Amino acid sequence: MFRSGASRAAMVIAIALGLAGCAQDTAPVTPAPSPTTREAAFAVVDESLIGGLTHATLSGDGVTTAVPEVSRATALNLAAQIVRNKALRARGRSGGTVDVTWHAIAASNDLLGVVLTVATAGGSAGEAVVPVSLWYAEGARTVATGAVLIDPGSWDAFVKAVAADVGAKGGDEAAATAALGSPGAPQGTGPAIGFDESGDLVVSFAGRAAGAADALLTVSIDKDVAQEWLSEFGDEALGAATHPSHYTQGVDGPGVTTLATAAAGSRPDADVVGDCRSRKCVALTFDDGPGERTAEAVAALADAGVAATFFQLGSMIEEDPAGVKAVALSGSEVASHTWRHNALPASGDEAAKDQVRRNAVALQKITGDWPVMMRPPYGSHNRRINKIVGAQNQVLVQWTIDTLDWKTKSTEATIASATGAEAGDIVLMHDIHATTVDAIPEIVSRLTEAGFTLVPVAELSSPNTWQTGAVYCAAPWRKRSCW
Repeated sequence: MFRSGASRAAMVIAIALGLAGCAQDTAPVTPAPSPTTREAAFAVVDESLIGGLTHATLSGDGVTTAVPEVSRATALNLAAQIVRNKALRARGRSGGTVDVTWHAIAASNDLLGVVLTVATAGGSAGEAVVPVSLWYAEGARTVATGAVLIDPGSWDAFVKAVAADVGAKGGDEAAATAALGSPGAPQGTGPAIGFDESGDLVVSFAGRAAGAADALLTVSIDKDVAQEWLSEFGDEALGAATHPSHYTQGVDGPGVTTLATAAAGSRPDADVVGDCRSRKCVALTFDDGPGERTAEAVAALADAGVAATFFQLGSMIEEDPAGVKAVALSGSEVASHTWRHNALPASGDEAAKDQVRRNAVALQKITGDWPVMMRPPYGSHNRRINKIVGAQNQVLVQWTIDTLDWKTKSTEATIASATGAEAGDIVLMHDIHATTVDAIPEIVSRLTEAGFTLVPVAELSSPNTWQTGAVYCAAPWRKRSCW
């Protein structure tokens, strides 16, 4: 798209004059339209255009959720799960109900846009509606929030125009400006950003974030103004919203599309998770459940406002599907530990595939999600097994710290081992042991007091950094070699 410095300057002058209310007495410098305060809504794209799409649904106990799951679009799937899981954890702290819905807002051969809406009510936090836009570039296997649509050099002009439009609709310009300076939800309080079916830019705020009385405040900017602000990816996304076409999942070979999510200039970070290094993230993980006291483990985590990953085993899933669902409803991560806890390298290809796939299918029936994270029994694997796991769209997760809780059966020893964690570590425990469950409150207390942030494995790093078939024993940014 042509972007001369003169045309950009003229456009900015026109917008500034329109926003200052001077146009009544003075002819505009350029015929370019000003932002509009009419009703705005994201485009709605037919789901039949999205190959490999299913709805991951989870409901019960005041929870009704549905998020998209697209075959082999691992980063997008993880991002959607993270949005939902964070909403479930917030609901665990405030009570009430939570409803998560979604629809597609753009589609092309190598690009997808979706918007998720998280609505909560009846709890101590009151009624709230939070929109989240996720943009996925198939070639780069990268997902980002809406800020990625705007060129960093145009971010300030974009913010000024949107904030003025918010004010015109009864919101608070200062609050909207502050929200636009924050990463988009779920990392921050920034708005969802996309397009309507005519190509106008749509910006949707949680009402509180924009100082509005309504739960949701959505504004639009005329496409002839907004197109000057778009990044190269934004240009592609505009076409996929106004002229949607079939998306083909799982393009083989190296990606050719790039999608930069890092903060640039005044434009905030467009990643879903954010910087886990500075937050000193650690992942507590539990194998072999659900057990008799898994519900207590989940409650201890929820009471502290943190979450973990539970690598669950087929035989235990059969005995206690309600226990699996309770973990999922809490906002912790449900992951796979295969069907029968057999050492995978000792099995032939088909038997190993069955162990991996059968457990994933069983978990998906209960939670709605195809589990991305899996842990091989005994941590035993080889290149052949890695390839089998990767073909099932899963990541192999080992550990940095083995608490040996299965051996010591000592609460004190488990506490001592787990609290020796460093940023990016993955801690191995087993929720089938009473002594381990008893250790959880103290482990959480000591680590959080030491400044660590406790998250599920998937939230240790950006969704874009996890590669199916690869092996991790710490956060990807630790760049640690694993066995």
